[in-house]
Amino acid sequence: MKQYPYTISNLKTLKEKTAIFLLDYFFKIFKSQGKSKLYKKQKYLLYHLVSLDQVVDVKCLPTGFSTSFLPFTNTCDYCYNILNEGEVLTCGHGYHYKCYDKLYYSCNHCKEYYKKGINYNVKMFIKCLEKGLNVLTNEKLQDKEESTPTADDSDDQTELESISEVHNNFVNALEAMSC
Repeated sequence: MKQYPYTISNLKTLKEKTAIFLLDYFFKIFKSQGKSKLYKKQKYLLYHLVSLDQVVDVKCLPTGFSTSFLPFTNTCDYCYNILNEGEVLTCGHGYHYKCYDKLYYSCNHCKEYYKKGINYNVKMFIKCLEKGLNVLTNEKLQDKEESTPTADDSDDQTELESISEVHNNFVNALEAMSC
């Protein structure tokens, strides 16, 4: 028979302690609603979250905090009326059901943020392609070798001969094994 580390009375106590912790924690979050603020401007914004008493990077927050239109805490981000019937999206923006329907079930603020990011990345990629890579193709490499003979040519020739010899020995060994 398997022994469990907790008795029924221990489980009851743990359940009650967990409930008290969660109630206290969510009450703290409810009380500090709207008090979190921008902490410091750097490369990435930092926010002070009052309920957690932590300073976090904007990359740790929902996408809405990276947009030029920050989410409101209890108003619709479309019509600016109190958000009593609606939903807060994973990005942090909240909408009434009717307003969300008018937006074709998408968050325009975040859509613009992503569009700008994609356009920027595509422009940078095209810029890199237009700049061209500083890589020698085989033709350029051959032209360069023919035009600039050096003293190292004899060393290169010996190295090529030794590589060729090793390759021939390898091929011969393979043929000998297959017979």
